[in-house]
Amino acid sequence: MIGGMIMLKYQNIARTFLDGYHIKLYEVRSDQEAWPPSAHAHEYFQLWYVCNGKCIHEVAGQICEVFAGEMVFVPPDVEHSISTENSDCIIYGCDFAPDIILQDKLISGNDEDFYTKLLQVRCKYVLPKSMQTRLENSLQKMLNIYMKRQSYSIFELKGYLLRMLANVLQYTEGTGDSVADMDSYSNNINEAIAYANEHIAERIYIKDVAACAKMSVGSFHYYFKKHTGKTYVDYVNMLRLEVAKTLLVESGLSVAAIGQKVGFADPAYFNRQFKKCVGCTPGEYRNNNTDA
Repeated sequence: MIGGMIMLKYQNIARTFLDGYHIKLYEVRSDQEAWPPSAHAHEYFQLWYVCNGKCIHEVAGQICEVFAGEMVFVPPDVEHSISTENSDCIIYGCDFAPDIILQDKLISGNDEDFYTKLLQVRCKYVLPKSMQTRLENSLQKMLNIYMKRQSYSIFELKGYLLRMLANVLQYTEGTGDSVADMDSYSNNINEAIAYANEHIAERIYIKDVAACAKMSVGSFHYYFKKHTGKTYVDYVNMLRLEVAKTLLVESGLSVAAIGQKVGFADPAYFNRQFKKCVGCTPGEYRNNNTDA
């Protein structure tokens, strides 16, 4: 048994890499039957990049949706499962054995450190647009080379693989997003802010906002906080409370009615949020800011 799984679900190198390459490139579509077992592990690394649609990835008891432009990276011996209910899902996959990195001393004596860091990379990553383009282009070129398998193709594949993995490590170690990457999402984030202003009195669902911003929910959460410094929920609450402060001073509406008007259906919750963020209750704020 491995992590509670039967041995038949443990995919080893000998059965996976039959051509001596110890690297495999492929395309997976949701309308194919050859999806992996529901729970499995393997002796090799696996990188999946979602080109279109979405898939569901589960690792270490955590389930996450992986959308177009996002990456799943699984080191050896990690039990996981992956599936899709999306008929339009298209994925580029790259499986590679550890000896691709370790056997030829390709990293000038630092190959073991490089390998150790790859073992620490986990699960799903939301990628900036520039990295999405680089990764997708690299996988497309590698897939074409792999399908032809001409003389010296293995050396081309190793070159692309090492460059791609270096980019992955640089990103996952927190090098951050470039200004260009952040700017490319500014319009999307502004759309989400406009949506909040237009629906301030309504219950707002994050999936609707992400759709308005033309982003996956995961990407939206990530880039909204990068752009504003706040989660979307905190940002919307801030907007609501700013409107409430104006209404408390300029209108004769009751505190409960103002709470309803800015999207707080529960008066007690409105009072708690107001005091938490403003430092006093709505009634105290009105008294302190209204001429006698």
